[in-house]
Amino acid sequence: MLGITFETTHASPSPINIKDLCALRTMHVRATIADNVHSRTSAAPQVREAILINESNQNRMKSLELQFHKALRPLLIISEILVCAPVGLQNLHNQSNYCTFCRKCLQIVWGLIAYIAVAHGSYNEYFFLSAYLPTQEVPFYLSEFAFYLLHVLLIMLASYFGRKTFTFSLTFILDFDSKLLKHFKLRMHYKDLRKFLRNHLSLNFAFFLSAVMLGFIQRRSSLFGILTVNTSYTLPNVITQTSLIQYYALVYVVNKRMQLLYQLIEQTLQQSLKQNIFNVQQRLRVLRGLSADMDAYTKHLNDAFAIPLLLFFMASLKSLSFYIFTLYKWIDQWTDLSYTVISYAIIEICWQFSRAFLILHFNQAIQNQRKQAAILLTSFSSAVERLEPTINRFIMQLSTDPRNYIICGIIPLNMHVLMTMFFPVSALFIFLVQYDITYEALTSAEAKHEH
Repeated sequence: MLGITFETTHASPSPINIKDLCALRTMHVRATIADNVHSRTSAAPQVREAILINESNQNRMKSLELQFHKALRPLLIISEILVCAPVGLQNLHNQSNYCTFCRKCLQIVWGLIAYIAVAHGSYNEYFFLSAYLPTQEVPFYLSEFAFYLLHVLLIMLASYFGRKTFTFSLTFILDFDSKLLKHFKLRMHYKDLRKFLRNHLSLNFAFFLSAVMLGFIQRRSSLFGILTVNTSYTLPNVITQTSLIQYYALVYVVNKRMQLLYQLIEQTLQQSLKQNIFNVQQRLRVLRGLSADMDAYTKHLNDAFAIPLLLFFMASLKSLSFYIFTLYKWIDQWTDLSYTVISYAIIEICWQFSRAFLILHFNQAIQNQRKQAAILLTSFSSAVERLEPTINRFIMQLSTDPRNYIICGIIPLNMHVLMTMFFPVSALFIFLVQYDITYEALTSAEAKHEH
């Protein structure tokens, strides 16, 4: 109408600027890198701290392992010389195969020589004593020589074929201490073990010197006689006692670790009233697992030494009664032979009694620690209700009797056995006295009849 026309125009999209897109991508990449760097920077102190803690624990474990082998080094060297332990236990990791093989061959040859010397000395000593001693005493010396030969043979065979048992006995202690170090950050050391071994090795050396001196006094007129009495009596006693010191040392360590677990249990229960219950439960579970591991190790230890321990107790029963009878028989005779026989009898009585006492004492101490821990847990079982299930399971574990302390199913390893031993020893002593009186009466009657 007015001749005006309207033209609609559609706006076309503007072309994409490639430079702007590249700039946006660059900004995004830079932001991502900055975020990653920030996260890594914030996590770096935690990573460094974890690495430092791990390195510190590894260094402490290496130091602990060195201390442990240093404490055991004198015992292991003497045991290797006396064929009471396998070669190469001082350093289980750095042993060349050729060196170990040569040392094993030398130990086998030396062991055969030592055992032949013991057997030959026992044979000669038996016939020497049968010519001088009363007839009723000779069978007891024969049984003593038989015990020596059997016991020494078992010890030497265990040193040849029981390397895995010896290795496990040593590595378990280090693994157990590493767990204590990891979970409780304790400062472990082996100064008490070193002192313990030094005292017992000194006593063993004192026995060796006293036995050699008595043998020299008794057979000073004959070099062969001195060698015979020392190979038949001194050498087997030193070998068996060194093997027994190994058992003493391991049971002593078990007792010390049980005392430490008791202290940790007491400390954890006292902190249960102040700390988070979840953390206390975790610590109690760790302690329960460590206690179970120690129970299994104690069973393994007593099973490994079961037959030698049984021989020790059988020899102790026989030797105590016989040497008490020897004192009764020779105490009123004033001859050179009587002095030597009485001295041997006194040494043997003290030696046999101390062996039996220490075996029973250390095992009884471990059982007492278990009982004390169970009593302590019972006193706290009702203090915190949320801890009651965990504590009750721990009490049940400590209260069970897993027969860890019975050797060969015959002798329980507790102090009650010491009183029980009094009855067979006294009965055998009375039998010997009655037999001796009857024998002398029959001998005198026969002599009068001939006259």
